[in-house]
Amino acid sequence: MMSDIRLLAAWMLFTAAVYAFAWPTHALIADEVAYLDDALRLLGRPSACGPSGWSSYPPGVALVAAMFIGLAGRPEAAFGVGLFFWLIGFWALALLLRRWQRPVVWAFYPALFVPGLPLTRTIMSDVPSFGLAAAFLCAYAGYGDRRWGAFGAGLCAGAALLVRETNFLWAAPFLVGAAWRPAQRAGWLWTGFAIGAAVRLLWAQMHFGHWAYVRDPGIAFSLFYLPKNIAFYAFALTVLCPGGLFLMIKNKKMPFWPETAIAVAAVLLLYSAYGYDAFAKSGSLKGLVLQGRFMLPLVPFLAFAGAFSKATSLSPPLRKALLGLAASLFAAVQILGWAYNRQQQTLTHALINLPAEAHWSLSYDESRKYLNPLHTSTCLHLLLEENPPAEAFYVHLITRNDSADWRKKNAMAANALQRLARQRNLTLILDHTLSEGTRLRVWRAEAKRGR
Repeated sequence: MMSDIRLLAAWMLFTAAVYAFAWPTHALIADEVAYLDDALRLLGRPSACGPSGWSSYPPGVALVAAMFIGLAGRPEAAFGVGLFFWLIGFWALALLLRRWQRPVVWAFYPALFVPGLPLTRTIMSDVPSFGLAAAFLCAYAGYGDRRWGAFGAGLCAGAALLVRETNFLWAAPFLVGAAWRPAQRAGWLWTGFAIGAAVRLLWAQMHFGHWAYVRDPGIAFSLFYLPKNIAFYAFALTVLCPGGLFLMIKNKKMPFWPETAIAVAAVLLLYSAYGYDAFAKSGSLKGLVLQGRFMLPLVPFLAFAGAFSKATSLSPPLRKALLGLAASLFAAVQILGWAYNRQQQTLTHALINLPAEAHWSLSYDESRKYLNPLHTSTCLHLLLEENPPAEAFYVHLITRNDSADWRKKNAMAANALQRLARQRNLTLILDHTLSEGTRLRVWRAEAKRGR
């Protein structure tokens, strides 16, 4: 027992130290800015240039981010969300494994799921969903025969709806299955879930006028996408999450196997029918993370399944090797993320050092990663062709060439730039490209002579 505690304590200290050294400074995903704006709005410090109301995202991530910002007094503290839920997931898994007298080394299994590691550096719903899934599984499978355990599991499942609505899919089989398991305190479980779900419904009613409001992702669901997507997600859960699906399928004697199998199948089928294509939008490397992130909440369930497999008889040297690999992967991703943030900072510095009272962009969604309340209070605006500023101004464009979607965006931006050049004299004053291909160009736009 003491060796497990020392191992976990060492892991937590290592993780926190590496993360603190490599603390994120920039958004990696444009949607992070929406969560940040919501967090600042909760604190009564809404961005002067941000949206006038709440974003369409559930409030859970913003609520936790606001707590960190409020405690630290700085907006970059919002990045503590990722580390916080990452550590919760590990502790919950370790506690569950101790409860079942299984090797605690399986608590480190999630660190081998490569798409999850960069997401610890984001203000997104993926890692919070992972942490709440692990906490739910710990309370349900470890202490669901006690009132407080069942109630806590229900609260975790309900709170997960405040983070992402589709989290209901992995919770539902356990909520229903409790009715057929006499040892589970089903009444307390459902009470806890009802409380968490009620908060989610009340929020929707207050902000959008309908208790059943769910954000429209703007992307269709169709069985047409099923073959392609399910192949990728199966790959993600067997290769990127080493042996994950095989561990679950082959270990039918694990506790709560039917509920686990249904939960995994439900999440797989839903996202396989989702038309989102991260590879087309962001290229192969970033697409691997962005597409694979939807599977992150399933990793605790697969880790629990693995703890009941024959692989639990790993020799001590092999266990140490796996722990070393997990630590190395985490540290490598954090350091690489820190180095990339440093490159992003060069673009942010270039933009905020312009002698301008506002920033005009031909690539608004991408520009939000570099100009937001983390870095400046100066407003960022999308430059509209029909109504450019009357006076001289600076306009910038951020482009990438790592996907078909970006090449389409670049062509549209080039056309907009040509139309602007017919109205104004454009002088290129900056052209800088990051090592991974992101290119920033800035022009000074002035009225044409004779006008």
